[in-house]
Amino acid sequence: MNSLLRASRVLSSFHIFFLTALLFVSPWALADAVGRGAGVVRDGSGAVVAGAKVTLTRISTNAVLTRTTDGSGAFQFLELPPDTYTLSVEAPGFKRTTLSRVVIQVDQASTLDVVLQLGQVSEVLNVDAAPPLIDTQQNTLSNVIDSQAITTMPLNSRNFLDLALLTPGATPSAGGSQVTGFNVAGARTQSNDYLIDGISNMDTQVNGGLTSFRINDAVQEFSVQTSVPTAEFGRGQGAQINAVIKSGTNQFHGSAFEYFRNTILDATDYFSKYTAGGIKPVLNRNQFGATLGGPIWRDKTFFFLSYEGFRQVAPTVSAVLVPSPKRAASV
Repeated sequence: MNSLLRASRVLSSFHIFFLTALLFVSPWALADAVGRGAGVVRDGSGAVVAGAKVTLTRISTNAVLTRTTDGSGAFQFLELPPDTYTLSVEAPGFKRTTLSRVVIQVDQASTLDVVLQLGQVSEVLNVDAAPPLIDTQQNTLSNVIDSQAITTMPLNSRNFLDLALLTPGATPSAGGSQVTGFNVAGARTQSNDYLIDGISNMDTQVNGGLTSFRINDAVQEFSVQTSVPTAEFGRGQGAQINAVIKSGTNQFHGSAFEYFRNTILDATDYFSKYTAGGIKPVLNRNQFGATLGGPIWRDKTFFFLSYEGFRQVAPTVSAVLVPSPKRAASV
């Protein structure tokens, strides 16, 4: 009887431990706005180098991460904020090798293989990092729209999600759909999953993305996975869109903008000559805002602020049949 009681207590303790572990592990299994990098360190003959010290430095904030290669010469960095980094590798009997401008993108796996040359550690070999043409670490079909495309591509509505159509296989949704957006691989528009910094950005009433916040100047980049999404995704059967918001750095940076359309500057629509007596339809639109980021405590704490306003005057004319008093009385 005592042995059964002890076994029951052990089983209960195990259940409590398992549920507690699941509680803490589950958040890490969710999607996040990060990338990762992994590679193998070898010498000039192709042999792996075990025990090499690998240092990854984020250029914008000077944040430093270190790893040591295992017995197969491999190392990896998980959950890296998308940014530009510097990778440094050193080992006894070899020159210290530095890869400059290592680009980490959201939801992408970067290959960071390094070849060490014989020499003293005090000697430094600098190599420009070149992104691989093919991602060999995952089989997901995806595309990343970077900040340069977001800030330079013309967008009539200034909605960064319109740039998702640059992804192969993406087509605009059919007119009259309840949810505007795009389709991929034959999936419905409402099958897409939208995230900002790994947090769901879905309108659950219509099962579409919340696009009322036009935060172009605050978006650093976003990825569009169109096939075989990785394990942290899977809410929808269509595309997985994960946007990354900009953050503060060691340098103060910001922007200010104003986009406007005005009736005086617009041309008269051809059909207005017949439907509105030649009067130009009124359309006055102003989109304005600013961003500001920088350090609070250098190398430690940063801030980033973004504001965007939208004002529009666009009255519409509609024809309504008004019954005469005699007809209204007869009804």
